[in-house]
Amino acid sequence: MVLITAALLLAFLVLLGALLSAVIARWFDTYERDRARLNTERVLLAVRAEQNALDALSFDWGSWDDAYAYVRAPARHREFETENFSASALAGLHVNFIAYLGADGRLLVGRWIHGGLTTPALPDAVRRALPTLQRRGGATLIVTPAGALLLAQQPVYTSEGGGRAAGRVLIGRLIDPRALQHTTRLNVSLVLNAPAGAHPPVIRQPDGSLLSRATLTDVYGQPSVEVHVRLSGDVHEQGVMAARWTLAGLSVLALIFGGLGLAYLERTLFAPLSRYRRFVDDLDFQDTRARLNVGGHDELSALGAALNALLDRLAGERRADAARQLALEVIANGAPPQRIADAVAAAARARWPDAQVTLTGETPPPGQRPHPPAVIPDDERTLSVPVPGGRGALTIRWPTTPTRPEQARDAAADLAGLYGLALERVTLQTQLTHQATHDPLTGLPNRRHLLTLIEGALARADREGTGVAVLLLDLDRFKRLNDTLGHAAGDAFLRVIAERLRGVVRSSDHIARLGGDEFVIVLEGLSAPDQASVFTSRLLDVLRAPITLGEQQFVTTASVGISLFPQDARTPEELLRTADLAMYTAKHDGKNGHAAYAPSAHDAALHRLRLESALRAALQGDPDAGTLHLAYQPQVDFRTGRATAAEALLRWTHPTLGAVSPAAIIPVAEDSGLILPLGQWVLTHATQQAAAWHASGLPVRVAVNVSARQFAQADFPEVVQTALHGAGLPASALELEVTESLLMRDMAATSAHLRDLAALGVRVAVDDFGTGYSSLSYLHQLPIHALKVDQSFVRDLARTPQARGIVDTVITLARRLGLESVAEGVETPEQAALLRDLGATFAQGYLFARPTPHPETAFRTAFELHTAEPTAGP
Repeated sequence: MVLITAALLLAFLVLLGALLSAVIARWFDTYERDRARLNTERVLLAVRAEQNALDALSFDWGSWDDAYAYVRAPARHREFETENFSASALAGLHVNFIAYLGADGRLLVGRWIHGGLTTPALPDAVRRALPTLQRRGGATLIVTPAGALLLAQQPVYTSEGGGRAAGRVLIGRLIDPRALQHTTRLNVSLVLNAPAGAHPPVIRQPDGSLLSRATLTDVYGQPSVEVHVRLSGDVHEQGVMAARWTLAGLSVLALIFGGLGLAYLERTLFAPLSRYRRFVDDLDFQDTRARLNVGGHDELSALGAALNALLDRLAGERRADAARQLALEVIANGAPPQRIADAVAAAARARWPDAQVTLTGETPPPGQRPHPPAVIPDDERTLSVPVPGGRGALTIRWPTTPTRPEQARDAAADLAGLYGLALERVTLQTQLTHQATHDPLTGLPNRRHLLTLIEGALARADREGTGVAVLLLDLDRFKRLNDTLGHAAGDAFLRVIAERLRGVVRSSDHIARLGGDEFVIVLEGLSAPDQASVFTSRLLDVLRAPITLGEQQFVTTASVGISLFPQDARTPEELLRTADLAMYTAKHDGKNGHAAYAPSAHDAALHRLRLESALRAALQGDPDAGTLHLAYQPQVDFRTGRATAAEALLRWTHPTLGAVSPAAIIPVAEDSGLILPLGQWVLTHATQQAAAWHASGLPVRVAVNVSARQFAQADFPEVVQTALHGAGLPASALELEVTESLLMRDMAATSAHLRDLAALGVRVAVDDFGTGYSSLSYLHQLPIHALKVDQSFVRDLARTPQARGIVDTVITLARRLGLESVAEGVETPEQAALLRDLGATFAQGYLFARPTPHPETAFRTAFELHTAEPTAGP
């Protein structure tokens, strides 16, 4: 009976052990699956951090004035592509793909960087996705043969962020599983072109490990990349092993004590097992606070204590996981660095409640890299894990040596990595905020931040009863330096100016860069209005000091407009507007000075604005804006006495303004950008009129003035050719007049345009020759046909020998170079006779004919040049 009872008892214990093993194994399996899902979230967080870094980089490349100019006119800014898309220039970006698209979605330039090579040939997957990217916008992912490509895109604006987007910039980086493993300390792999269909998020593999996975969708909205994270499953194995050992212990106890009698077994074994069974049955694995009441020192009591210890460990793991999850939520909510540090330290203390936890970290200022902290050497009871990126360290000191040091190191590395990612995110946010409020070239506040600074200054001035001055500074002739020496030298020049401005202002004042060559200084705490003028005079003296760039020295001047609070304006926008008006007054007064705002400046600006609006309406054919028309002044050939050419001159008659002078029209058109449509209008109407003369039997040539902006168009020769074909005019019947300064701006582009025009058969004349500054070498290098002697020299021709010597030199120079010479402003017979004797080819002026819309009579007149009195022609 005892043997039967012992056998039954043994069978019972075996069954009880099997039940415990199954329950514990199930609990460990649930715990490990939760860990696997958390690991997948860590990997996805790392991928999102990578995407955020790409977003920041694309924002930087999309808020670049040079990029904006390039996207709007790629052919004119090829140097941007050469300087910024070379292999050396792209090497430090750590990206695999970068491209600019135009506003119409057309690819302007792109580079694929992979395997140490930089090529303009884009992968087919990226090229096929460009139309979809045009419609979709935002960040996305593309699967390429080289791997999964994270892609960020931003619209291209100026550094001020205003206006309409010129295009888009795309920047991509291949997802590197090894980098993810290094960042997350997990076993990560990627599966490209993952098969469609639902998959369990966590799968236990035949070898006992766990495979958790998540799906990333591509640019077409399709799931194309699976992220696989493997977990070793050692906790589950240990739980199963503990259950097995428990079962073995119970079996041994049953064999030893089975023969001692049912009474002893009932008292020492059956009753405790019954109690254990009830405890296990009632155990809630979601709430591990319940414990066995163990009071003895026998084997069953030890088993109960072990079970209690196991439950203690599981409870600690749950507390640690809950604290870690809370830290993740704090990070996701964008908390400040100190709160993030407290949450991560709390997660460490929840995992090791009896240990001393120290967490150090830093977020460096924008533009600075963090300094690696001093790491405490490890000993048997101390573990120090550096935070990734050299941002600090997590140090744990146990009262005794930890029983599982490797697991402790892995857990500490996990928390340190989590903290490092959080600090990286905070640093990125800080950098983005700094970039959004500061000029990237000089580091000064930009316009948006400037408005905030002025608002604060005005609030303080109201409280303290003091004044505020806003100084708007514009460098004189900076564009000439920038065009001559290049943008790199111009940028260096602007940085020097910014440093000089920093050195002249007080700590309570503010400096900002509006863009281009415009700076703003805000002076606070003024007790008298003339303090701003005194400061500005001192500022201009500082700016006049020579600046050395390379081996050359430059002296710069500036025009400064001053607006005072509260006298001139009471809001930041109005202060900037009135200071801008005052600055234009200073420029109008001769530059290199300053001017305070006056209401008359506002009236003058309003007049210019009305003139611009009326001119725009006149170009659109609005009858209420008056009429634009051309007047033609004949050019008489000294060799034949006949007018064989005429210069087209713009005229505008407004219903209320009357006849508007070209001297008023051209500056307004240049400032407003209307010079291009206005120049096109003149070219079209002049060629049409010349074609009409040819059709009526008057084969005369028409001369048209060309502005610098009009000539700088990349397709200007094609524009001229289109006008000739549209009018049906031979190219030889058109002469374009350009100035010396226009020819010297960009010799390479100028030479290309002039040779294209010469290939068409169009003549080119240099207008106002001798009044500018230039090198005479261009006269024999460029296809030029005539030199026009400025009327200022012709006016004094008969009065001063100096003027006669200049005119003689220009005419002789033209003749020696095989060019024709045209004298402007001929008003007296004496001037005509002197010009004829000096060998001038053509003359035009009031002596022969005034500008008129119908010069046909002059074309049919033969002029007696020795008396300058016309005689009836045939």
